[in-house]
Amino acid sequence: MADEADKNDQLNEGEELEDEEQKEEMTFKHLDNDPKMKEEIIEVFDIFDKTKEQTIDLKSLATVLRWLKFNPTESQLKEYTNKYDTNESNLIKRDDLFKIVDDMMAQPDTIEELIAAMQLFDSDKDGKL
Repeated sequence: MADEADKNDQLNEGEELEDEEQKEEMTFKHLDNDPKMKEEIIEVFDIFDKTKEQTIDLKSLATVLRWLKFNPTESQLKEYTNKYDTNESNLIKRDDLFKIVDDMMAQPDTIEELIAAMQLFDSDKDGKL
C-alpha cells in the first residue's frame, strides 16, 4: 500500500514537472515582450481562481479581461468560450487566458468597443456626450 502511495506521489510530481516545462515552452507573440502584463495576468487570475486549480469560472472571463484593461465584446467572449471551453466545463484555464490576452493585444480596438466606451460617458442616454 505504501509503495502504491509513493508511486502515485512520484507520478503527481512528474505531472507537475511536465506542466512547468510546458509553461516554460509556451511562447506568445505579444506577451513575451511585456513581462509586467504576464505578472498582472497571474495576479488577476489568482484573485478569481477560488479553487486554486488554475481555472476560473467562464462567467468571470469578461471581468478578468476588463481588469486587464481590455473591453471584450459579446462576440469575442462567445468566440473564446467556443475555442477554449470545448468540453463545456464552464472553466477557463490560466494558460488559455494567456492565449486570449495575447490575441487581444494583437487586435486593434473595434468600432463596437469605441461605441461601448462612449456609452459609458452618455449619462442621460441621448446619444450625445
